Amino acid sequence: MQAHKVKTQRLLPLILLTAFPLSLFALTVNSFEAVSRWGRNLEADTVLAQADELTADLSLTKSVDDPTPLVGDTIVFTIEVGNSGPDDTTGVGVSDTLPSGYNYAGDNSSGTYSDTIGLWTIGEIAQGVSKTVNISAEVQATGIYSNYAQVATSLQLDPDSIPGNDSKREDDDDTVATSPRPISDLSITKDVDDATPFVGTQVVFTLRVDNGGPSNATGVFVEDQLPDGYTYVDDDGVGTYDPFSGEWDVGNITASSFAEHQITATVKASGDYTNIAQVTAANEFDPDSTPNNNVPSEDDQDSATTTPEAIADLSLTKNVDNPTPLVGEQVVFTVRVDNGGPSDATGVVVSDQLPSSYTYVSDDGEGDYVSGTGVWTVGDITADAFRELQLTATVKGDGDYTNVAQIIGLTETDPDLSNNKDSATIDLYVIHLPIVKKGRDFGEPNDQCQTAAYIAVNVDNRFRPEDQDDWYQFDLPSTGDLFVELSNFLPMEGQLTVYRGDSCATRQLLGINGNPAINKVLDLATQPVGHYYIYVSNDADPSLGPYTLRVNFKP
Repeated sequence: MQAHKVKTQRLLPLILLTAFPLSLFALTVNSFEAVSRWGRNLEADTVLAQADELTADLSLTKSVDDPTPLVGDTIVFTIEVGNSGPDDTTGVGVSDTLPSGYNYAGDNSSGTYSDTIGLWTIGEIAQGVSKTVNISAEVQATGIYSNYAQVATSLQLDPDSIPGNDSKREDDDDTVATSPRPISDLSITKDVDDATPFVGTQVVFTLRVDNGGPSNATGVFVEDQLPDGYTYVDDDGVGTYDPFSGEWDVGNITASSFAEHQITATVKASGDYTNIAQVTAANEFDPDSTPNNNVPSEDDQDSATTTPEAIADLSLTKNVDNPTPLVGEQVVFTVRVDNGGPSDATGVVVSDQLPSSYTYVSDDGEGDYVSGTGVWTVGDITADAFRELQLTATVKGDGDYTNVAQIIGLTETDPDLSNNKDSATIDLYVIHLPIVKKGRDFGEPNDQCQTAAYIAVNVDNRFRPEDQDDWYQFDLPSTGDLFVELSNFLPMEGQLTVYRGDSCATRQLLGINGNPAINKVLDLATQPVGHYYIYVSNDADPSLGPYTLRVNFKP
């Protein structure tokens, strides 16, 4: 066969290339492109006859195993390069640089693919043979997802395409694109500032929704309907919260960020105290939970529970029906325990031990009272209710007349102990009984000086008169100022008289006050040690009220 004349300067690269092994031809993409450009520039009159030139028709196809992956998934791009001949080809290289939407994860090329420069070095492809490589990549949350591959180099002529020309229209290149589905790994945590609050106090629930990404989350909604153990007070934080529906419109949460909201509520005396919150909606896919499915084990649902401490605000009041009884009369003490709530009170116990100045007669009321110990076992009192006890006692002639009652037992917590104790007392009046001998009434025992009744100094002496004349006596242990006062004295026309003397026969008048007044006073200035008498002339109907006699002495 006759050959055309060939220009040696154009053939030299070809001779050099064929003189070396193909392993030395594993050049970079630019080197292949240089050779390709050189081959394309050969002039028609400088090449061998068409019948002697080698031709290899290469074609490239590219595919992906998942065109709609989730962000974060690993997908596999498959590149297949086929040689339709008619000749074998050598020096084949394919360029495939992963775009920014993917991170290289591996390949099956046994080292012939370089992710650094994006070059798959194939080398020789025989006629009728195809070569394939699988490149794994992790889908990123953002970036370019269109992946382009092309035959970059080939030492044989391709009749219908030019290697490395970025044409995107020839059969030696191909593009495949994915449409990644965003992933937002949402998780919710919920806590309460006080896990053991008092009933009636306020607690604050904090909801936090974290977006673990890798994508931004949009259209996020959370349901947090307060159970019936709480009453809504207020809320604050990101987005808007509807206390009636319990829906928190969170909005958008960027990847690796979070949104928080606080809900303030008052703890009720009864009800459900477990507060559940869950993500009910989001536009993006969540890889490990399903919104609004009420599955507590998933990380998009959480709860906070309180164990409220019951509060029963108890108060005790005590009174007596007759604050000025006579010795020997009966009085009735009434003890009342109120429960101001908000919780029911259980195990209520009250101590009310009658002092020695009274003799127990009977009791009446709710619960159980033991007179020997003074313990009233009240039991339970519902919120806003009360229990009462009446104690009947006989007044004795001496002793402590102040009767104290106090709450000593309660299962719940009482927030205010200052009102758990109260007392009632009487002002005792002495009745001077008539002296009766052999059927004759000789009057009161103190209606004469010789039978004057002894009284204490610097205390109120209360008496109930039985006739018109009352005599009293007392002693001064030292010299000092003497002041005698008769109060609440009726009729006002009576008189107050004070004497000093060792006996009634030797007594001397110190002062007299007969002014028509309900209170009569004698200021006797300084008086010596000695014995003194007081004469009260009331000129009264015995049915009139009692009076008080007080001797004030200051040494």
